[in-house]
Amino acid sequence: MAPFATDSGRLTLLVPPLTILDTVTRQAGLSPVDEGETVTFLVTRERTPLLFRRRIDDTWVASDIQLYLDLYAWPQRGKEQARHLRAERLGF
Repeated sequence: MAPFATDSGRLTLLVPPLTILDTVTRQAGLSPVDEGETVTFLVTRERTPLLFRRRIDDTWVASDIQLYLDLYAWPQRGKEQARHLRAERLGF
């Protein structure tokens, strides 16, 4: 979305509640660990984070507004990245 972000080596995926995580992790070749995870699944019953998503190539991504809100609330460099996204993509 914005090349201003840096790679953290970790991926967090928001999934709807009917997702069968065992099947998804097996198909992706992932295995559970107690620490040092690189992929985290967040299951939500709320539809709002998934509203207005869009497809880029073969990947569904959050809307720019949802991304801005998530970044702004994220620790580390989230606010800095949110400000950059706002200036570059949201235009206000």
